[in-house]
Amino acid sequence: MDQSLGQILKDYKFQSKVYVVLSQQGDIVVLAINPKFRDNYLVWFDSIKERMRSVGKIIKADSAEFSFISDDNNVIYTFLPLTVELYEKNIKRHLIAPGVYKDLADLENKILSTIKS
Repeated sequence: MDQSLGQILKDYKFQSKVYVVLSQQGDIVVLAINPKFRDNYLVWFDSIKERMRSVGKIIKADSAEFSFISDDNNVIYTFLPLTVELYEKNIKRHLIAPGVYKDLADLENKILSTIKS
């Protein structure tokens, strides 16, 4: 990428409120609610607690995906906007009692409501 890391973090805007996070590490964080940058860190809420990872190198930064290598643990994290298909494939199986939802908007609203609980 031609832009500096700091400039990309300053300019990049997450388009969605909820993301599926994929990682090659065992402690996979499967949801990211309202991700944002704080200095060189990516910060998000995972429906239970706030998470933070240092952004070392950006692999991809567009509306369909934000991928980076974390300085914290040298792991690649990929943030993909939530879709019903990603939810069914990557998240639902990790839940003890997955709820019923009508469509993507309803699913996203149910996930966002976890911030208030």
